[in-house]
Amino acid sequence: MEKSKYKLTAKVLLQDGDNKLHFAAISKETSDEIRENLTKKEKFSESIAVIATIKTTTWVTSLHTDEGSGTYLLPLKLGVRNKENLKVNDDISFTLQIKDLIPPQAIPVSKEETEDEEK
Repeated sequence: MEKSKYKLTAKVLLQDGDNKLHFAAISKETSDEIRENLTKKEKFSESIAVIATIKTTTWVTSLHTDEGSGTYLLPLKLGVRNKENLKVNDDISFTLQIKDLIPPQAIPVSKEETEDEEK
């Protein structure tokens, strides 16, 4: 697999706290591999720009670091969860592409991203 693209599986989880963020936790092994392939600037960033695809939905988002485990978390927007009928504890398959490691013309603009910006 190329260094910028990852095919993964995870559970849909709900973060504790007031925000109730839904996310997919990326395994420690894959998080370490992603970190190894990042540029020096990206390695010290709190979030990593990615293009995520679950089933038929592709959107641009950011991986966030879970400080406690050192793994990355993929936030799952409401529009994506609704479109793909994702619920807490569902097992999902998805792909990630590290945005800064692919050419800009290859980056899709999703309908969900445009709708989220309008809100």
